Amino acid sequence: IADSVFLRDGFKAEGEVSFATARIGGQLDCSGGQFTAGQTGYALHCNGAQIADNALLHDGFEAEGEVNFAHVRIGKCLDLSGCVITVPSGLTVGDWEAQPCVLDLDSAYIADQLFLPRPNPEQREAPIKGSVDLQYTHCRILHDSELPKTAHAPRQWVTGWIKLDGLTYDRLGVGAPKLAKDRKRWLDRQPKADRRGKRFKPQPYEQLSKVLREMGHISSARSIAVAKQWRMHHSGKLHPSAYVFRWLALWPAGYGYRPQYPFVLAVALVLLGNIVFETAYRAGYMSPAQPHAAIVEINDSVRAIGRTTSAEASASAPVCSLVERSEVVPPFNGIVYTLDTFIPLVDLDQETSWKPSQARRCIEGLDRINPGPLWWRQNWLPQWVESGMVSWMPGWFVFVWKWGLMVAGFLITALIAASLSGLIRKD
Repeated sequence: IADSVFLRDGFKAEGEVSFATARIGGQLDCSGGQFTAGQTGYALHCNGAQIADNALLHDGFEAEGEVNFAHVRIGKCLDLSGCVITVPSGLTVGDWEAQPCVLDLDSAYIADQLFLPRPNPEQREAPIKGSVDLQYTHCRILHDSELPKTAHAPRQWVTGWIKLDGLTYDRLGVGAPKLAKDRKRWLDRQPKADRRGKRFKPQPYEQLSKVLREMGHISSARSIAVAKQWRMHHSGKLHPSAYVFRWLALWPAGYGYRPQYPFVLAVALVLLGNIVFETAYRAGYMSPAQPHAAIVEINDSVRAIGRTTSAEASASAPVCSLVERSEVVPPFNGIVYTLDTFIPLVDLDQETSWKPSQARRCIEGLDRINPGPLWWRQNWLPQWVESGMVSWMPGWFVFVWKWGLMVAGFLITALIAASLSGLIRKD
C-alpha cells in the first residue's frame, strides 16, 4: 500500500482484520475503530508489517481479541493511548498471572515513541483487560502512566502480566512515573517465572536503572539496581558460596549502591561502644596499659606510698589515683577509645594506653580525676540506669565487646570503602 490506511471514525469489523507482512507507505490509523475477533482470536493482526509513518490506535479504539504487532517496523510512533483492548467474549479469565495476551509487541521496532494505554480515572477498569508482551521491543521514548493512589480506579493500565525481558528504550516520557516505588510496581507485573526463581530476567531492571541514571534520577536508579541484586540473590542461580558472600558482605551495603547503610551501622556501634567502654571505666574494668615508660616507676611509687604511714603523704597522693594523675597516661575518653578500637590502622593513643581488665581497679576519687563525658556528667541517662550498668558490668563482657567491635570495624570500614569506590557494584 503506497500511502496510508484509515480504519477510523466509526469503522467496525467482526472477524480478523489482517495486515500481516504488509508494507504501508504512510500511516495506519485505526483511531475510533471497533474490532471484534473471529475464530482465530485476532482482532487486528499486523505481524511482520512495515509501516513507514505512525500507527495510531487511540481516541476510542476498541478491540475484543488480540492486537498483534509482533515483529513490526514502524517509522515513527505507535500510539495506544486512549484505547481499550479486552479478551474475546466468552473467554474465562483467571487471576492476573493467568490472563491471556491481548497486546503482542514482541520484537517490534518503533523508531520514535511508544505510547502505552493510560488509565482512565472515570472508568473502574483498566484499559487493557489481559496481558501484554513487550519482549525485545525497541523504542526511543517509552510513555506509560498510572493513576495516583487516591483515585477510585485501577492504578495500572493492564490487568494481566507484562513481559519486559529485552525491552529497550532510550528515555521515559514526560508523564511516565520516575519514582522507584512506581517503577517497581511496573516490574512486578512480569510473570512469576521472569521476576523470580532460576529463570529470573535481570535485563528489565538493568535497562530501567540505566535510563533513570542517564535522566538524572540517581536515587531511583540505585533503588532499581538494589532491587535487581535482591532478586538475583533470591533467584537460586547463585553458588552457595556466592550466596553466603553476598549476604555477609554485599547485602548490608545495598550491594554497593547504598554505602550509607554500613555508615549508619558504624555510627550506631560507635555510640553504643562509647556507652559500654565509659561504663566499664566507671566500674573499674579499664586499666592503664603498657608500654608507657613511667608506668613501672609509678607503680613502684604506689607501692612505696602504700607502705608509708604518713597521713600527709597518703592525702597528697592517693594510691588509686597516682597512675591516672601522671602525665604519661592520657585521660580515658570513651568515644575516642571506641573510635581507636573500631577504625583499623588508626592510633589515637587510647587503645595503647588503656585495656580491659578482669580485676576491678580502685576507683576512689574517679569523678574528681576524670569527670567523664558531657552525657555522663549531665545525667542524660536516668541515674538508676547508670548505676545499674556500673554494678552489672562484668569484666569478661568488656573483653568480648572489644574483640567483636574490632572485627566489626574491620569489616564495616572495608565495606564502606569498597562501596564508595564502586568496587562491589558488579554483577
